[in-house]
Amino acid sequence: MLKNVLFFVDLLRIQGFSISTGEIEDLLKALALVNPQNNSELKAVFQATLLKSSGLKDSFGEIFDFYFTDDFLKPVHHPRQKWEDKAHKVNQALKQAGIYREIEFNNKEKEVLNSLPPEVFQKLYEKIKQFYPNQIVDSFPLLEKTIKGVLKYYQERMVLPEAGVGGRRKDLFTANLKDLSERDYERVEKLIKRYAGRLNAKASRRLKETRRKKYINLRKTIRANLSHGGVLFNLKYREKKKNKPQITLLIDVSASMAIYAKFALSFLFAVARSLKKIELYLFAEDLEVLPLKNYNKSLLDLKRLIEDSQQWGRGTNLNQTLKSYLNIAKTRRSFRQTLLIFSDGKTVQFAETLEELKKICRQYQDVKFLNPVPAKKWQEDTLLKKLAQEVSMIETNSVEHLQAVFSKILS
Repeated sequence: MLKNVLFFVDLLRIQGFSISTGEIEDLLKALALVNPQNNSELKAVFQATLLKSSGLKDSFGEIFDFYFTDDFLKPVHHPRQKWEDKAHKVNQALKQAGIYREIEFNNKEKEVLNSLPPEVFQKLYEKIKQFYPNQIVDSFPLLEKTIKGVLKYYQERMVLPEAGVGGRRKDLFTANLKDLSERDYERVEKLIKRYAGRLNAKASRRLKETRRKKYINLRKTIRANLSHGGVLFNLKYREKKKNKPQITLLIDVSASMAIYAKFALSFLFAVARSLKKIELYLFAEDLEVLPLKNYNKSLLDLKRLIEDSQQWGRGTNLNQTLKSYLNIAKTRRSFRQTLLIFSDGKTVQFAETLEELKKICRQYQDVKFLNPVPAKKWQEDTLLKKLAQEVSMIETNSVEHLQAVFSKILS
């Protein structure tokens, strides 16, 4: 039963449903209280614990009715296959499952399909073998939708083969930004725009838990009362968060940081509307105030920003930068602000830099040093090791890392 439930949840996630581990635990507890042979009770339990929107009810019901049938059998293990022609292998797997119809893949889907690493394709192949023809309901459309849903997921993550290296996999979401080629930049900016849009949407409707009776948190209320048989004894409430966060960001635009700075600015511009206030400074040899009012915070303005900068591509003097910032911050400092310093820590006058950094940390409640150098190398570098001891340092060298940093700020 547990295996079937987990596979069903996996199928829902492929189709775009958002399901947490806690909701799965609630589902398993609720299943212990109903008769699994009663399909209506079973469906009601699944809907109560997993379904978040009434608009998805029809889609949920279609997947549930297809999945929980008497014809659903355990997967059959077949010998390992070679992966030269992935589209052909998929259709061969359908025939082995007893479905004598083929899926038509467009060129983009074939490209993504052929780029999947063997372990991912193996999981997809195993799932295909678990679908068997249903004599009452035509299962092929749902199966086709499931397979193409997997391809769409990887396509959105920009998982495509690397040209000229034998089809090596590149995931632009997790790839180190310095390893990208110029032909990847446009796709990375699209990826940034997509994930930043999700953060903006999350920030615009974010809610926090409260004891004041303002808005009932229906999902948490239901979960909290499962032990009462669904009777709502214990009500949970929530309210809108009143304040957007405000941040100060110091970005290293020296030669070693130029590519990281470009994409960090792109991400910042994309999430700007979710922030109450942004104080942005560029630095290399010294600090440079960036007047955001002169830019419309769009990706199109980034090129003009780089051209206007007097510090872009120079050497790094973090000590002088922090001194200049402390002088500016004497009249503008806010203890509610989050201060982010985005740099690789490669600077002259390192001992003096540490002293200035200590002063900064005493004046701000939240200071984070975003470092593109991989965390595993910090202990190997004496200077970075000392830097990590003085300030909270976070590895930040990919779109995934930028998304995680700003997600925490906007949460």
